[in-house]
Amino acid sequence: MDYNSAAKGNDPLKINCILNESPSEFFKKNPQILHKLIECTSKKQAKIKEIKVLSPFDNKENYLTLNFFFVPNDLVLLYMNDITSHKLIEKDLKNSKEKYKHLFEQAPFPIILFDHNANIIDCNNATEDIFGFKKKDLINQNYLKLSYYPSQYIPLLKERLEKSWKEIEVEPLHLKLYKKDGSIIWIISIVSKVKIKGVRMFQAILLDITELKQANQLIQHKLEVEKVISSISSHFISNIDIDDAIERSLIEMGSLIGAKRAYLLLNNEDRTVEFYSQVYCSNMPNSNELDFVNLNIDDFPYILKEYEKRRFVYIKNVSDLPQKEETTKFQLQKLHIESLLLFPIKIKEKLLGFIGFDNLEDSTHWRTDDLTLLKTSSEIIGNALERKWGEETLKNTNQLLTAILCSLTECILLIDREFNIIWVNNETENLFSSQFVGKKCFEYLFRSSKPCKHCIAKKTFSNGSIYENEYSFKEQGKPQIKYWCTTNVASKDKNNDVELVIIILRLINNYAK
Repeated sequence: MDYNSAAKGNDPLKINCILNESPSEFFKKNPQILHKLIECTSKKQAKIKEIKVLSPFDNKENYLTLNFFFVPNDLVLLYMNDITSHKLIEKDLKNSKEKYKHLFEQAPFPIILFDHNANIIDCNNATEDIFGFKKKDLINQNYLKLSYYPSQYIPLLKERLEKSWKEIEVEPLHLKLYKKDGSIIWIISIVSKVKIKGVRMFQAILLDITELKQANQLIQHKLEVEKVISSISSHFISNIDIDDAIERSLIEMGSLIGAKRAYLLLNNEDRTVEFYSQVYCSNMPNSNELDFVNLNIDDFPYILKEYEKRRFVYIKNVSDLPQKEETTKFQLQKLHIESLLLFPIKIKEKLLGFIGFDNLEDSTHWRTDDLTLLKTSSEIIGNALERKWGEETLKNTNQLLTAILCSLTECILLIDREFNIIWVNNETENLFSSQFVGKKCFEYLFRSSKPCKHCIAKKTFSNGSIYENEYSFKEQGKPQIKYWCTTNVASKDKNNDVELVIIILRLINNYAK
């Protein structure tokens, strides 16, 4: 029959077209309203708290609240309030909460909610899965007192929570935590303040970066291994004191693998230790320095068996050696060795001793690189020892040979392809008196400016054969001297060409008076 200005809405023509229309016709798409209208005529009042209706004009869904009031004698006043916009907001909010709850529970990373006092309010399934703790064991526990946080982190975590509560931005933090089973996990902790159901609380998101951290540690470890191998190699290239080079190398190797002590043991033909070098790789006192002299490797049968089987020896815990290895166990315990790692020192494929490391820390985290380091380093030290002993042998041999040659009464010279004199013995210097350095043999012996016409040294250079001939030497004011001259090959180059020739002059007449 009538309507107010609010009922017109944006299009007053629509409401005009239903004036004097029957309610049964108008509300035929919404029978509940028609039912309440009839109820109002009998009970004088009716109400619909909330209803979803189809608009009679455009069939769109709307949400309304309806109040029906009876106006004597036969009129009904209908008060309608459109709550569609509120309902949509409420629906969106509900959907958001459901989505948040779904994301919270299904997130692949731990999310922990806790109050201002750090008491845990809730956590998601990933928290259980990753850390091994049940949700019921975490709820109401203090976040800062959880066993997976090392105690040294607590002051820092408290400071971050206080800043976050004051809405001061805090950077993500890398932490090393412990799972329920004691294994290590690396995480990035992101803490923020959130408001849920009107309550302010903390939200901690923990991202597992263990694999990334392990990959970075592996790369870093490889770089350290390469650095140590390079350093050890440089010791034996630049350092003429091989004993000092060995000690420094042992310290670097032992420090990298977590050994407290390292040593080089060399045995003699009787299989007893003849030489050893011992160093400490940690800050432990040196009061337990070991005496390896006269130790016989046959007293350690288990070590010999392990070496034959694996080409190195590793004993994680000496006390765990089986009963049948009591001999080795007894000998190692006498030396105060709790764990042991040995790598061979070989020269020309012959085992001459071992590089040893004992009382090793946390060997469970060794990598293949560590064993490669030790194997490579033992080979470097073995090669250095072989070179040193070879040089000492050559030096002693050269000294002996020089002494023999210098004591001979024959004149002996060493010349190169250009006839330059490389070396002469004492007898030659005494007889020919002048300095031979920088001179050629024909200048030194014959005071000539060109090679001899029938030079037998030249023939030896050409075909490597031995040649002999008689030569006479005449110094002014001195009698003529006759020598029997022999030339032979002294050395050849890498192409097997004659490099040096030795000339031997034997006196065959006495000085004429």
